[in-house]
Amino acid sequence: MDKSKEPQGSMDNVIALLNEADSSKRLEAIEICAKSKDPAMVTPLSGALDDENADVRKAAVWALIGLGTEGAADALITALQNEDPMVRWIAAWGLSEIGTVAALMPLKQLKKDRTVLMPLAGRILARVNNVLNRIVEPEGWEMLKKPFIKHTNKSVGKMAKLAIRKIKKRLQ
Repeated sequence: MDKSKEPQGSMDNVIALLNEADSSKRLEAIEICAKSKDPAMVTPLSGALDDENADVRKAAVWALIGLGTEGAADALITALQNEDPMVRWIAAWGLSEIGTVAALMPLKQLKKDRTVLMPLAGRILARVNNVLNRIVEPEGWEMLKKPFIKHTNKSVGKMAKLAIRKIKKRLQ
């Protein structure tokens, strides 16, 4: 059955699931709200941005992005203030996809928030780590280690040191 064509009573039941104690039920409700493509779901999904569970908050952000309405964009702008850096990052990405003028200033201010860049930095660093692990010549990784160990982000430096230790151990 197409969720977007369900009677309002059914959607009211789905919205009620957003308040369930079980986070898996809240996630299921968010998925149904997202699939409905109903702009009226912005308000209940916006409420899920304050959920105690990070996965629920992230799912709500993705659902709002999928709705792509002006109301969803307003909720995503609010999500830029969320305590979870990943929620802020997903919201920023979503706003860039929706392309609303109202998001310009909040996104510009977000550029100063280094914690939003951390999820990306972690993914990039994992790729760099894979490359470093494949380098077998000490000259190769010695040349690469300084920019990573001296990186302004201490997590990047720690991960680089760990990767280099693994490489040295493997070469011994």
